[in-house]
Parts: sequence; structure tokens; C-alpha cells
Amino acid sequence: NGWCASPLWDNVSLRVISEPPAVMKTLLIPTAANSQGLSGARFKTRLTLTSYGSARVGSVRLQVLPSVGKEGLSRSLVLPPGATTTLDDVLGDVGYEGGAAIELAYAEDEPLYVAAEVYADSPTGRYTTVVPVIAEPLNDPRVVTPGIHSDSASRTNIGCASVVGSEHAVSAEVHSADGSNLG
Repeated sequence: NGWCASPLWDNVSLRVISEPPAVMKTLLIPTAANSQGLSGARFKTRLTLTSYGSARVGSVRLQVLPSVGKEGLSRSLVLPPGATTTLDDVLGDVGYEGGAAIELAYAEDEPLYVAAEVYADSPTGRYTTVVPVIAEPLNDPRVVTPGIHSDSASRTNIGCASVVGSEHAVSAEVHSADGSNLG
């Protein structure tokens, strides 16, 4: 999946002078928000990142994939081994307003666990939707999001993202709790 080589050594001191390029992994959060909603609600996106399985500090590149007509932003994060950090308003933290997707890139030898959710604080309480994190967005574009609830008191939004920079047709198939197709 990637290129791998031995480090380059100084033949006199036997010190490492260059590390081979890291094999990078990509995660996609297909929908995120930092925007005003109805009735005083404010939509935000929370990411929780945990670095595990590595003995060295990990670096994560966070790239905002913007809505059409907006400029993307990026940020680098550093996570010590075994550390967990939560970004309660990740889009607001980078100065982005609106809807977007988020791409995270990290070195394969610095494993990363990510949880994502979009939530809204409103005068009547907090409403939260867990967002699936897609591990290999270029290899498998299918995503299943179980447990979505929609009735007269709530609604459901579907967010989609393209990681290749071109337009795609998207279809959604909705099923009831008993598995019957609702459309």
C-alpha cells in the first residue's frame, strides 16, 4: 500500500540522519457543521482523537473539505503516545463557518482512533448525531449509519463528501426498524 525503506545511517557515528517517508492513512468525516440553526440552536462538530500503539509523538493533519464556493482550511495536531484530545468545535477552532467534511491524515505507524459527532445546543437542550468515520474513503464509498431517528419532533440530515474533487451522483436508501425499504 505504500513505500517502505530502512533509515539512512551516518557510517561514522551510526546515528540516524534520515527516516524513510511514512505511509499515510486517511480518515474521512463526511459531514460536519459550524452554523446557526433555527430557534437559537448552534450546530458544532466534536472530534475525539486517541493516539495508541506508538512509542512516539504522533502528528495529525486535519483538512476541512468545504462546501462549494468556500475555501478549505487545515490544521496540524500533535498527540503524545496514548493521549486523547477532544475538539468540541473543530470547525470553529480553525475559523470555518458552514457545512463541510473533514479529512484526517496520519502516519500508519502512529495508530489513531477517532470519534465524531455533530451536535446542536438550543434553548430546549442538546441534540447529538454520531457521524461515521470512514477509514478508507477511496476504497469503499459505502457508509451505513444505523440508529437514525426521525419523527414529528426531530429530523434527519444526510451529508456527503467527495475526496477526489469531482462531482458524483449520490443515492440514499432508507430502511425502517424492521428492515423494510422506505425509499
